[in-house]
Amino acid sequence: MSTEITTAAFEKFLGQIPEITIALDSQGVTSWCNSHATERLGLLVGVPIETVLDPGSLNKLASSLFKVREGSDLVTELVFVVENRPVLCSVHIFRYDNAIIVMAREDDDDESRFEQLSALLAEFANLQRETSKQQSELQQHGYLLTALSRELETERRRLVSLIDQLPEGIVIVNDTSGEIQMTNLRIQELWNLAKAPECIEELPIWSTDFEPVSSTDLPLYRSMESRVDEGPDDYIIQFENLDAKPIFVQVTASPVLDELQEVVGSAMSIVDVTEHVQLQDSLERQALLDPLTGLGNRRSFADNVEHAIGDSKSRNAALTILYIDLDGFKAINDNLGHDTGDMAIIEAGARIRSSVRDTDAIARIGGDEFAVLLYPTTDLGQVEQVVRRILDALNEPMEVAGQAIRLPGSVGVSVLDGDEAITTSEAIRRADIAMYEAKAAGTSRWAYFHDSHRPDGRAPRSLIEEIRHALDTEQFEMLYRPVVDLRIGNVREVEIAMFWRSATEGLLDDHEIRSRAWRAGVLHEIAEHAAELGERDRPLMLEAIGNRTGIVLSRHYWIEYLRENRVIDQLAQIARDVRGTPISVWIELSGRILPDDDSTLSRLIRLYEEGIQFSIAEFGGYEGDTGLLRHLPVEAIVASTDLVNSALTDRRAHTLLRSVVATAQVFDLPAKAPGIRTAEELRMIRDLGFDFGSGPLFSRPLTAGELLDFSIDHVFDLDKRTAY
Repeated sequence: MSTEITTAAFEKFLGQIPEITIALDSQGVTSWCNSHATERLGLLVGVPIETVLDPGSLNKLASSLFKVREGSDLVTELVFVVENRPVLCSVHIFRYDNAIIVMAREDDDDESRFEQLSALLAEFANLQRETSKQQSELQQHGYLLTALSRELETERRRLVSLIDQLPEGIVIVNDTSGEIQMTNLRIQELWNLAKAPECIEELPIWSTDFEPVSSTDLPLYRSMESRVDEGPDDYIIQFENLDAKPIFVQVTASPVLDELQEVVGSAMSIVDVTEHVQLQDSLERQALLDPLTGLGNRRSFADNVEHAIGDSKSRNAALTILYIDLDGFKAINDNLGHDTGDMAIIEAGARIRSSVRDTDAIARIGGDEFAVLLYPTTDLGQVEQVVRRILDALNEPMEVAGQAIRLPGSVGVSVLDGDEAITTSEAIRRADIAMYEAKAAGTSRWAYFHDSHRPDGRAPRSLIEEIRHALDTEQFEMLYRPVVDLRIGNVREVEIAMFWRSATEGLLDDHEIRSRAWRAGVLHEIAEHAAELGERDRPLMLEAIGNRTGIVLSRHYWIEYLRENRVIDQLAQIARDVRGTPISVWIELSGRILPDDDSTLSRLIRLYEEGIQFSIAEFGGYEGDTGLLRHLPVEAIVASTDLVNSALTDRRAHTLLRSVVATAQVFDLPAKAPGIRTAEELRMIRDLGFDFGSGPLFSRPLTAGELLDFSIDHVFDLDKRTAY
């Protein structure tokens, strides 16, 4: 019952009327009754009204109570047991505030009696409400203040309970002294504290190098000293809990203001981001490893060379780069299968690793190519000894998958003095060029890079001539391949890539084109030619796609290509061509953007402003740069094709693929798997949680003309897909 019905005035009023009067709660139990009900019926508070009714009236009472609860007052007749005898009573049942009132009379001589009582009750209620209103306005009645105090306390406890249930840790400091006004349970869990801290110094916050943070550097003090309009202070810090376990937390500190907008304290929200930071750190480490051999990859090797070049200048020390290519690997891969080829690569990497010092950096650059950094180099005689050890180790027969094979190598050597001004890419390319000279001389040979290699082209003339001949004879072409939604089987995207249709080697993809163009120093010409092909095919491509809702045009670009103005202009034009249509344009980025490469970043921002969206290609592979997640508004993550094709037999590759999906989920981005060749790979990719996929299983690369004949509306049966 409400407090209104239990007031002494109301009880006194009901006690003075001759009717039997009973107040019922929602369960039909007596919550109050007057003396007539007690004396004549023997009814007490807490006793159900059914105990004083004749059994024949129970159903009628239940029906009446139901109607009253629905909002209808009614007058009826019920048989009560009065002094152990049944007595037919006229009954008025109605709602009053939160209770149901039952009034019973043994005679019905005065038919208007109930109406009079109802009017009196209404008048009483109005009078009581008016009195309560006056008492509230004057704040003179003690019980109102008590009720308000209890309500405030209830709300305070509710707020504390809600704060305790938050997954974030909350700390509220009431002034600059550091005294804590409120914390929640999550704070104790984060630091494994036995009790709530009383001052901020009891929270063992540490910096990233595990040195204690001074009080003035704590985010709560920074927030209190900052201007209000500067917004909250938000960053990640590291600390140890009582178990000496390192934890990373994201701290957001905001000033607490009084009614005069003066800073009187600080509120900190602390979120445990350890798992996210460790995942990012794991991805960064994995991004520096070759998933097949466990050695470093091209990116990590470039980082090592860059560091060595900088260090060599201060120490005036020399460094040596060895570029190693395995002779005859393609024949082994083609004749004995990719699995055998992979095992041969693993064995070759292990032999190279055992031939150099533990302090020397070794990496698989790609395919059947490896590189070694010897730093510092003090004696060329020692360099030659290392080269001979590598060649001898590779020349030894190896047994792979029951097959006895030999996989000799060719080594290019580039020695750099500490005072030589050179870029990292040029330093590696010199060793690569020397390797080609060694390869041209025969099997198991090595050669130094020397000045005769760079009269103009800086690469073996045969490679430059081969690429330029391919350009002149139009061996390069743009091809198109559908990307499938792995949840429902429809075509979601058309990916575009440049291929080289070589008369001697067949169809070479853009990875191989870029690798050879980089060696020959003609990346600029290749990028220009790709732009020309894109301009030529654009009308046919747009005609093939039409205005289908939700179709994405995606093109894979190496960062180097985007340094060409013509490429940027062409992409901007495509974005303008599809503006106002349901088509969206994406570019998949490979390679690295250096922190000070403002020119490339500004070009990408221009494309973003034109409406082009970005995804990271080769994620988890050699050229996938996780740093792009920080520098660009990335909309998707594309796994490395090499990972997709290796994951069924390579545990490391499979783990990396899982990490790709996990990263996509952390950033709430879709994940795409390219290069799917078999139904087994498709099942694995779908089980891992990838959203989209492409590859030979769905379609071979199509020309622009063939794309016109391809049904973009086609839906693939993913459960029965076996081959294109």
